[in-house]
Amino acid sequence: MPAIPSGVLGFAGPPGCMTYRPPVTTPRKQPSGPAEVGRPRHYDAETERSMLLRAGSRLLRTQKQESVTLAAILEESTLHTRAFYRHFRTKEDLFVAVHWQQGEELHSILQARVQAAPSPMDGVVAWIDQMLRLQFYRPAADHVSAYKEAVETMYSKGLYRPKPLLMEPLREALAAGQQDGSLPNAVPDLHAAMIWSLVWDAAKWAPRGNPQRRWAMAREQLVAFAMTGLGGIPQRRSGRAPGHSS
Repeated sequence: MPAIPSGVLGFAGPPGCMTYRPPVTTPRKQPSGPAEVGRPRHYDAETERSMLLRAGSRLLRTQKQESVTLAAILEESTLHTRAFYRHFRTKEDLFVAVHWQQGEELHSILQARVQAAPSPMDGVVAWIDQMLRLQFYRPAADHVSAYKEAVETMYSKGLYRPKPLLMEPLREALAAGQQDGSLPNAVPDLHAAMIWSLVWDAAKWAPRGNPQRRWAMAREQLVAFAMTGLGGIPQRRSGRAPGHSS
């Protein structure tokens, strides 16, 4: 299996339709005055925001979210404090925006994989495969683990809920299989949530050991479980874990 190119989440994919959008952040109101003081503005608003998002994403690859300081964000982005507060009220607002960006990128990849599949059943398997790549492909696994930890913290605070966005391609494949009879037992909403839960925590329940064997075992078990319940035919393959060429 070919290696997977790097992106915000360790992967890159074609643009896709984005159904869910991040909440709009209201920038902190700046004091009124005859003229803006401090360093002059060198970039337009869109460029500034993009620079801050990229800086936040890079920092979250190597640090826990709570350890990232505003000073580190400014240094990484090469912007100053006033530029930051033109776009975000707090560091947490920036991190929410970063995670929405990452979630939308992953949604695009999942949607492309599912839509390229020759059948609804293959689409479900493609979704499982792609999510497992995130769990076990070594260059991305640590970053994804940190991403998941941050997502769960933000979810508990009601700030960020990626589940509906990332489950959407899976649900669409299940609905298509239900409609054409290839997945006769499918209940799209229920089974998408069940498969999500198993895949999201695959790195926790898969036996410890060689990443390639862990990926292969997790894939075999998940696909067999899902297809048996959905009324499809489990697919087996002797492929190697993502990132390993045959």
